[in-house]
Amino acid sequence: MYVCGVFKMNQIGKHYDFMEAIYEIAFGDNAINRDFTKEEVLEKLREYSDKALKFDTLGDWVHND
Repeated sequence: MYVCGVFKMNQIGKHYDFMEAIYEIAFGDNAINRDFTKEEVLEKLREYSDKALKFDTLGDWVHND
């Protein structure tokens, strides 16, 4: 079965599962149902990414001394 002539129903389910997982990485359990916007999710993921990069850089500095 095609929706809008592009996605099959199981592809939409996989997309939802992916989005749900991304929201939970950003804001924890059941985050997709807690009214966070996509922009807020991306902002939180970028924040985590920036902190991880700083941590990795600091770790390189400490171990290379």
